[in-house]
Amino acid sequence: MPVKDEDLKTIAGFENLRKLNLSFTQITGTTLNELKNLKFLHTLSLSGTNLKSADLAALKGLPALKA
Repeated sequence: MPVKDEDLKTIAGFENLRKLNLSFTQITGTTLNELKNLKFLHTLSLSGTNLKSADLAALKGLPALKA
């Protein structure tokens, strides 16, 4: 089952999540801010998505996220 924008709200409920692979999903930048409370997230894979560089600004506040 492909992950879509509306699924990010559910995923964001897993506050202790450390790794998340959203590669080749149908997510857009409009809902990435749903992930803003995942303070332990250190690995996020976004390969093969239609996200733009500007969309990634929503992830700026994630303290554990590695570049």
